[in-house]
Amino acid sequence: AMGKLAWCSFLLLPFASANFVPFADVEEVKPHRLHEHCEEAADEEGHRWCSRSFKKRLEDGSDIELNWRMHINPDRILSLDTEAEHGVKVTRCSPDELDLFVPHTHLGHLEAGKFIVGSHFVHNCPHLPESAMYHKILQVQRKRTSDGGVGKMFHYQLATEAVPHMGYTAKHVNFYFNYMPVEAREDDYWPKRRSYLDLPREQRQQQRRLFNFPGFVQPNAGDFHTQGQTSADMQRTNGIVSFNPDQLSNFGWNWNFFLNETKAPRFVIDQPDTHGTFILENPYVKAHAGCFLNFTSRFEGFMHAPHIIWQAGLNGKGIMQGRLRGALNSTRSMEMEASSYKIPSTVLENFPFLRILTKFEETRWFSPIHYAAGPMPVSFTPGFQFQMEVYHKGPFSGFLATGGSTRGTLRPVLHFDSEKGFMQTLQGELLNTTVYPPLYLIFTKAFEFGIRADPIMHLKGDFMGFQNVEAALHFRVYQNVSVYRQGQVHFGVDQRKELVLFPFRVVGLSELDFNTKYKLQIKAKGVEKTSAPTISWGDVEFHEDVSNFNFGNCTDAEAADLKIVLTLYKEVGGVATQLGTGEYTVMSWEKGIAQPVPTWVNIVSASNEPVANAQLYIVHKVDPVPFLASRIKGIGFSFPSMYLMPEQISNENPGLDDSCPLKIHLILGNRSYLVDISGSVKTPAATGKTVIELYPSFVDMWAQCAPSMQFCTSPQMELWCGGTLLGSGPVPPFGIPVPEEPNFLEKMIGIQVTTAPPVGPAKTTMLPQVTLTTPENVAVATVTSEVRMSPATGSSEFLSPSFGQTVTLGQGIQFIWTVAGCTPGQVLSFSVIPMMIESKEEVMGQDLSHYRRIGDQYLVPDAGSTQSDVSGTCESRSVLSVPAEQLPCSFAKELAFNGPAFEETDKLIVMVTWMKDGMQHKIYSPPFVLSAGRRLRQLQAGPVALPPATA
Repeated sequence: AMGKLAWCSFLLLPFASANFVPFADVEEVKPHRLHEHCEEAADEEGHRWCSRSFKKRLEDGSDIELNWRMHINPDRILSLDTEAEHGVKVTRCSPDELDLFVPHTHLGHLEAGKFIVGSHFVHNCPHLPESAMYHKILQVQRKRTSDGGVGKMFHYQLATEAVPHMGYTAKHVNFYFNYMPVEAREDDYWPKRRSYLDLPREQRQQQRRLFNFPGFVQPNAGDFHTQGQTSADMQRTNGIVSFNPDQLSNFGWNWNFFLNETKAPRFVIDQPDTHGTFILENPYVKAHAGCFLNFTSRFEGFMHAPHIIWQAGLNGKGIMQGRLRGALNSTRSMEMEASSYKIPSTVLENFPFLRILTKFEETRWFSPIHYAAGPMPVSFTPGFQFQMEVYHKGPFSGFLATGGSTRGTLRPVLHFDSEKGFMQTLQGELLNTTVYPPLYLIFTKAFEFGIRADPIMHLKGDFMGFQNVEAALHFRVYQNVSVYRQGQVHFGVDQRKELVLFPFRVVGLSELDFNTKYKLQIKAKGVEKTSAPTISWGDVEFHEDVSNFNFGNCTDAEAADLKIVLTLYKEVGGVATQLGTGEYTVMSWEKGIAQPVPTWVNIVSASNEPVANAQLYIVHKVDPVPFLASRIKGIGFSFPSMYLMPEQISNENPGLDDSCPLKIHLILGNRSYLVDISGSVKTPAATGKTVIELYPSFVDMWAQCAPSMQFCTSPQMELWCGGTLLGSGPVPPFGIPVPEEPNFLEKMIGIQVTTAPPVGPAKTTMLPQVTLTTPENVAVATVTSEVRMSPATGSSEFLSPSFGQTVTLGQGIQFIWTVAGCTPGQVLSFSVIPMMIESKEEVMGQDLSHYRRIGDQYLVPDAGSTQSDVSGTCESRSVLSVPAEQLPCSFAKELAFNGPAFEETDKLIVMVTWMKDGMQHKIYSPPFVLSAGRRLRQLQAGPVALPPATA
């Protein structure tokens, strides 16, 4: 009897834990069992598509919406929130162990490889006080009955592994949460408060009665001599400045600045440097906003972390107005440097308006928002921070007034991609905006005066692909007026400009291996950015979004003596190994560009051995994109005329076969390009027959290497006769960049455009004549080269496939390329030539001068797979996610690489040639590798023969 009594008492324990408290007491957002929301069809691993969607209007008029969809095995998830009422309870929790009581009906969930999840309401984990728990079971360490042998209740001790978030529990997870309070949804810009979801249910009705304020009077934006006014919710009098933040519906704020006009505040300044008065008139700021969160996770195998993408932001409206007047008399000379003069800090401390705002210099956190995607708990907490500053620069004597008013909608969004990092966007519309013309009577050389506000929106929680992390959206709102004499340099007051440290190549890593990748980490000003891993194609080049290397905004003073630390990593099979580091301190700037430009940094190992050289741009501008864009060009390189010196060639090369074919090897970035030459070593006159079309890249790659960069190979041209090197010489410098096209980076460094890309005219430059010499400095020829520089979207390049892509053996893949100067509808005839990437050992005994070289590998044409007379029409095509209207017209050809000519693991490129004006043009695709594909391996069959389609 005692045992039975003890068992009955013990069964009461699971019901003693706290229940999940959903946002706004909405039952639909509580954790739910998955099975009732899943489709019947399942894959071989038991994964099923499960989803749920609902939208509801709450009793106060606010809207709440939750949609989720996941590809998951519902039998692998044990939710503590949904199963607590059935007797499941955690009694002890640590990062790697769990003790649970479970009924016999749930024993199938406690197996290695399955997951246990729970919100902080139920898991009782001391190391996760405010976070959800996601544990993967590694091993059942102990199992015993806990009901006196009846066999209905069991005690389990489990060895577990904590995983960061729900993305590890499913192949695909997507959810969208949106809350819009009624105040933010309606068109009224001065609404009364009607939503009180931050309060318990029993207090909401009482709170409405307590805050039933007098009728609302809209703020007066134009007449600054009327009586006092009220905010939307509260009426105050006889206050100099009242600042009353009220939380609305867990995620709405009401910022009310109120000023009694009958007692306008006057801030008197009486300092050794400045005497005068500031008057702050009619300041008013108010905002209402809803919130949303969109989370997507794709699990790509146990060797890789899930790919996480999420967006979080506000959707609301607001109104603001105010006017600032100043009458000052500086005791300093009017001839002093304007940027060296500021209002003394002791003056700022005496401003009541600013002193009140210092209460919000630290983040104020609001109530957490709890909901669930199926059985998976989600929680995030909003916070707010606000600072405001009145400033001026420059000495002056006189009077100045400025101000304005506006209202509108705002939608700030914080974006996160686990492969790219953070980005923030802001969409909105300002309506009825009024700017009061500045009134001034000033004696000064240069003076600036204004107000700057810094609202910061904070989010913290478990939704970012990590646990208990924090992100912020920082905005800067300001209005100022500048007065300066003609001829004086205009200055900005502590103007904060974007700091971009953009690496575009690392030299010295010539090993070509598709399984070996390199990435560069950059640290500066406490911020850390890392490039995406990429293979070496002679050199390692980076083509990424500028925002990936944006280190935030800073002033010129903050950017001075900037210290940068680079760390180079080698990644094999997803495991990264540090190769070395390099440090660089900016010593001088010119027009926002660190000198020299671009900047070279030496990378050395831990034992101080040289490893590689990195090249990057260091830009500090309001908008760095036009500068970077100006340095990206597509290149067409040719050799219209040559003058050979037969006598010197014969003397330096006795026994040379004078019938050997002539070629020029153009060397750039540890890669060679072959140019056919008409003529022979017996006659002086010769000319090039080939135009090498090079994909858009930074023109600084064509500059001569700095002497201290031991791994850098300067661009050069070599003259070959058969397998004999006759002479070589440097490529003359060219391509002094001028910013001209701010929108053409969508393919090169990821700038998103909303208009058709500009395709400006190509510029052709005849370079200075170069003398080619032997190693003993004997001249053997002179060469005149010609360079055509095209905008990125008006150049010749492959748009598909992507760099290093895996192509399935026997299946068709579309190759898409552009041709410089082509117009829509134009028809050209091409030759398409696959080229194998082979090692030096594989081409042993052959004349290597016939092949292009990439690092330590060679490109060997496959003559049997060459297709000639391939006709193509230049048409508008979309590529990946870029719409057709944002790209130039292009040509396309579908190819299938079949056996026996091609095998699994073969590495290739495709060369495309065409004739124009008697010259053969050559363009090369990115490298790719062949894979047998899953279906072919299962069937153990030969490659499927797919006939190539017509271009």
